[in-house]
Amino acid sequence: MYGWRGKLGLLVPANNTVIEPELGRILPMGTALFSTRMIVEGAFDAQALHRMETQTSRGTEELLMSQVDMIAYSCMSTSLAKGKQWDESFQERLPGKLVRITTAAQCTTSALLSLNIKNVAILTPYPAAIQSLVAPYFQEWGLNPVSLESLDIDDYHAVTRVTPESVYRAVKSMDIKDAEAVCILATDLRTIEVITPLEDDLGIPVVSTNLAMCWSFIKNMGIRDPQFKPDCRLMRVDHILPKCMRRG
Repeated sequence: MYGWRGKLGLLVPANNTVIEPELGRILPMGTALFSTRMIVEGAFDAQALHRMETQTSRGTEELLMSQVDMIAYSCMSTSLAKGKQWDESFQERLPGKLVRITTAAQCTTSALLSLNIKNVAILTPYPAAIQSLVAPYFQEWGLNPVSLESLDIDDYHAVTRVTPESVYRAVKSMDIKDAEAVCILATDLRTIEVITPLEDDLGIPVVSTNLAMCWSFIKNMGIRDPQFKPDCRLMRVDHILPKCMRRG
């Protein structure tokens, strides 16, 4: 059986061609990834995200048929548009079922809070209409964005074409002197290759949305993986990487 250590189900915006390949590269042996897609149409704005979210019930039923152990709503910007209360209510949609349900945003904020930090530098790909929602959302979770930069991309498909090298350079250009960690948002932004190099260069934790979703799944499944890559600070929080492999 595929997924004998755990099955992760994703509700994915249909334009996103990054999250499945990226998580597929790093999920531990014995886990499996399953997804269903949500159509997103129109401009990259809050109204489009609200329309896409209405497909959640259908997608959730499909994933339950796959007998997944955890379901993650895999669009960070939907949570920015709807707020923390929506994230919390989303977790209550499957009463009585032995399935963990969460959102990309909740995984991301939980990951940052698990590192015992408050001041965070945030990089996003978002256009101005979505970017304006980032700081208020993180503040709802008790986090303080001390530096906030955007690649300012207003085309859904263009985000998926941003290279890891571009993400690396964008983070390195940020003012992080007051930051305790760097957070890179969006499930359709390719980041995994640059997590460890950025941590080595900056000397602080670096968390991306996709890394945080992987961390949340592994933690909930009770998996310890000494071979996990990337070797990063988040994966040492709950001893997913053993003590003998810890850097710094």
